[in-house]
Amino acid sequence: QVQEKWFWAWVLNGYTTTVSGDVIKLKTAK
Repeated sequence: QVQEKWFWAWVLNGYTTTVSGDVIKLKTAK
């Protein structure tokens, strides 16, 4: 169960980073 928590934390962290990167790319494009 602990391992699963760590896995989801890692997935969410990667997802947030990707979204933030996309937002930065959009702002830079403008």
